[in-house]
Amino acid sequence: LINPKKKCDYENYNYLCASFLTYLFLDLFIKKNSLNISMKQFLIYVMMATVTDVMPIRNINRFLSISVLKKFDLSNDFIIKKFFEIKKIKKRINIDDLGFFLGPILNSVGRIDNANKVVELLTSSNKSIQANLINEFYLLNNKRKDFENRNMKLLNFDKLNEKDKIIFVYKSNIPEGIIGIIAARLKDYFNKPCVVLTSSGNKIKGSARSTKDFDIGIYINKAVQENILLSGGGHNLAAGVQLNKGNLQNFQNYLNSIYKKKKNNFHNNEYIHKISLSSANKNLSIQLNKLGPFGSHNLKPLFLIESCRIIKPKILKDKFVSCFIKSKTGQMIKAISFQRIESKISNQLMNNNNEINLIVMINENFWNNNSSTQLEIVDIIL
Repeated sequence: LINPKKKCDYENYNYLCASFLTYLFLDLFIKKNSLNISMKQFLIYVMMATVTDVMPIRNINRFLSISVLKKFDLSNDFIIKKFFEIKKIKKRINIDDLGFFLGPILNSVGRIDNANKVVELLTSSNKSIQANLINEFYLLNNKRKDFENRNMKLLNFDKLNEKDKIIFVYKSNIPEGIIGIIAARLKDYFNKPCVVLTSSGNKIKGSARSTKDFDIGIYINKAVQENILLSGGGHNLAAGVQLNKGNLQNFQNYLNSIYKKKKNNFHNNEYIHKISLSSANKNLSIQLNKLGPFGSHNLKPLFLIESCRIIKPKILKDKFVSCFIKSKTGQMIKAISFQRIESKISNQLMNNNNEINLIVMINENFWNNNSSTQLEIVDIIL
């Protein structure tokens, strides 16, 4: 009954996730029956579902995001407040907290433990039970990160990337719960579709993530129809599959043959604006935030900063590179790159003393209840 992809009169609203549709149904039911119930306190979770489901932050979703973020009071939500206290976060909640902090924690429970515990957390009225579950979830998410990092380190990145081919990884011992996360990481790293597979009994299970230029959901559905897969489904950017072990090479050949023909029929409509380093200040950051909240189909603007140098690079948490960007006129601003430490970008940031051109995003960095402007390095042009 509640399905955002249904072929009916609300097809024009298929950018709403099932959680939002459920909320709208319940809200209408309450009004139709004149019930004395308020649902507004749950809108923050509707927004979390919207963000983690990678729904477009456009139209109604954008209106929801602006409204909820503006009105949300952390002191009135025990669960989110406790998560913030564990992480020692002291600021107003933003859309990135939902997509990169809270959402992944709740998601990790189902990946490596029991998703019914999340239902218990969200429905319990016992604060003591909720507090214990929150602490458990935080530890489970750290365990999930450890699984992910250990499995990523086992991969040979140089051998994975073949021209005109999708990234395929099959390792029988990768935990099923993290194959989707690894696929997403590899897709981001190589900017190519990726399928990660693992053994599941006498079958193979896989998770696929794709780029805008290759609708992987369509071709996986066709592979099911042609009996290459036992089952599978998804949408343009993500899908899941199950197949017999003897069909793995057939599936790989099938997807690669399509990818080679289809991958170039795409035009990237992202724009990059050239600015000076002195323009990347707090005032510009404030003006850019008026275009937010940022998310799927409403991405943060990208900027080109030319002829600058990388100063004082250092590695954070064995994963990221932090540094200062210095212009010809001597101005400096703090920057960070979230590219993997093994990437060519990280290598350049750590070792290049020459002038380079950078593609960046302008972010606000919160620390000790203070905010400052920080650049996020997305790419390098040598």
